[in-house]
Amino acid sequence: MFEVWYCGYNIRNVDYDTIDRPEGSKEYLFLYFMSSMIIELGGERITAPAGSMIIYTPGHRQWYHAEKKFKNSFVHFTDENEFCKKLGLPLNQLFTIPEPAEINETLRHIEYEFFTHDEHYAEQIDAYVKTLLIQLARSLRGRKAGGIEKNTFRMFFEIRMHILSHLDYDWNTENMAELAHMSKSQFYRYYTAIFHQPPKTELIEARMEYAKYLLTNETLPVNQIARMIGYANEYHFIRTFKNHYGCSPKQYSIMEKNKHKQ
Repeated sequence: MFEVWYCGYNIRNVDYDTIDRPEGSKEYLFLYFMSSMIIELGGERITAPAGSMIIYTPGHRQWYHAEKKFKNSFVHFTDENEFCKKLGLPLNQLFTIPEPAEINETLRHIEYEFFTHDEHYAEQIDAYVKTLLIQLARSLRGRKAGGIEKNTFRMFFEIRMHILSHLDYDWNTENMAELAHMSKSQFYRYYTAIFHQPPKTELIEARMEYAKYLLTNETLPVNQIARMIGYANEYHFIRTFKNHYGCSPKQYSIMEKNKHKQ
């Protein structure tokens, strides 16, 4: 469980203030600089513009100085399971993310729980710190993935949800691409880069998984299930299902029925 030792949300110190911890701290420190700072890293002093972030590991020197106004949000926390490393987060180095507002909002929640000690606050803090780190990892991954902007990511996730929520529709690459106002080749390229598989491949996988679920309902005939997942041709559905699972839909339904009898 994550434990917070101290935290602050939108904290203001005196102008030109300096923080100097030669031995660092015993716990991790996440800092979100909301004003421009001079920061020491690797023996050199560099500018950390407003919006910069850093995660200090335990024992790492912490030195930063406000160029003028001093404003930041921060959280000191334990990470006994090395969750930061598992997520691949950058440690002891500056980084930025496209939209830091949600990060600062999570820090606000952490501060509230830390100082109010409401019922189950320790468990809530644990959840918020984990959320914070996952938000950072996702934002950094999204920023780095093939240079695709976050708005494009968001649009494609919405399109993907729309497609997979309407499996009965007669989808093809052309009408999928129309949702993004892109050419077929451009849509295919973006979709594959973001979701690591072609759109039609994922559509077929989703249809087959849903078909397996529907086949547990003994009242639905195979031809109706085929229509419910977008196959006008029942035999095309049967052939695709058999290629995926090595048995026909009817055989799968019988096997599921026999499992429940045992």
